[in-house]
Amino acid sequence: MEPSISQKKHKIRLHGPWQATVVAGEIDSEKRSFDATVESDWESILGKDFCGLVRYQRKFNCPTGLTPNQQVAIVVTEVDFFGECRLNERELGSLTFGNAGSFEVGGLLESFNNLIIDVRLTAEDQRDRARESRFGLAGGLIGSVYLEIEDG
Repeated sequence: MEPSISQKKHKIRLHGPWQATVVAGEIDSEKRSFDATVESDWESILGKDFCGLVRYQRKFNCPTGLTPNQQVAIVVTEVDFFGECRLNERELGSLTFGNAGSFEVGGLLESFNNLIIDVRLTAEDQRDRARESRFGLAGGLIGSVYLEIEDG
């Protein structure tokens, strides 16, 4: 019997730069669009009580040296409160507070890519008792986002 070969995983973090745009919600016009870092909430720009929809956008090149047997996923570790993820205008899936999302994207990658994560927080979400465990964060893309490459 042959020994099993452990699969190697490599992470490419997508910390920044991210462009964030308020799509829905009450906010001053000069704060509609801002540079954002990941992992952080939107309190310093939009305020602790902001409710609405913010679109986070990050452009990146396809990793070099990918082989056909490698799997590539986009991993989003945390959003506050609900999120929708798209890559190059293709829906990847939904995200919810407390649940990491991992989306297989190997066949969707292009030489230049556009990742969009829409994060929505409503007034009802803000009042929800579950939010008490959020460590006082205001909302947004509060966790890491990275490409995970796994040898197959």
